[in-house]
Amino acid sequence: MIKHLIVKTTSLGDIVHMLPAISDAKRQIPEVSFDWVAESGFTEIPAWHPNVDQVIKISLRKWRKQVFSKATRKSYKIFKTQIKATNYEKTIDSQGLIKSAMVARMSQGETWGYDKHSIRDPFASYLYVNKVSVSYQEHAVTRNRLILAKSLGYSIDDLSLDYGIAANPVFNQARNELAKHEVFKGNGIPEKCIIALHGTSRANKEWPIEHWNGFIEEMGGWVIRFYFLGEIMKNWLALKPLQKIIAKP
Repeated sequence: MIKHLIVKTTSLGDIVHMLPAISDAKRQIPEVSFDWVAESGFTEIPAWHPNVDQVIKISLRKWRKQVFSKATRKSYKIFKTQIKATNYEKTIDSQGLIKSAMVARMSQGETWGYDKHSIRDPFASYLYVNKVSVSYQEHAVTRNRLILAKSLGYSIDDLSLDYGIAANPVFNQARNELAKHEVFKGNGIPEKCIIALHGTSRANKEWPIEHWNGFIEEMGGWVIRFYFLGEIMKNWLALKPLQKIIAKP
């Protein structure tokens, strides 16, 4: 079994975007397996994928707030022991930040990451032993698929997109719970619909209303109805332009 380490610590969407790359690698290299370093609040997500053996918890966000505390020292010691416990063949940092590159360097694996022209934090590229070029014009999912493919030496041409988590029992449970939501009025989830999960950790990352309008209009040709769970924006008045579109059958 060939063992590699993925460093993609945050956030929820970024980690989900990395999952198809794991599926690609398993299809192209059947004997491959992965461990994954993720921030403590997101460790459940990589574990959904059947080809992720171990998720190593890191708590950088908490450590920064309590740098000198006893709890931080203890937590860091546990993390350091875990990341050095396995002799990985390769460690791939798909986060592309100085902090994630430094984490990758702590492992026993040969480090791989984006080159300075493909990365948000170009100084991070100097911390990798091996660098790959991936265009910024590519979608985030494709960028993740390509960095792993180039690091491990295979092609993603003709590979269908597979997040690898559909069979996980957690999703049947989630679907059953979601079907009880008041927005469906006891009728269950329609066969054709889009459920917009629009929450974000920072207000400045919220989509403007005009973007939602454009997205809904574009998708309206094949979708029956949009459902927005909760408030999209703090200012409910901003939703008025959406009401007519959301109500469409």
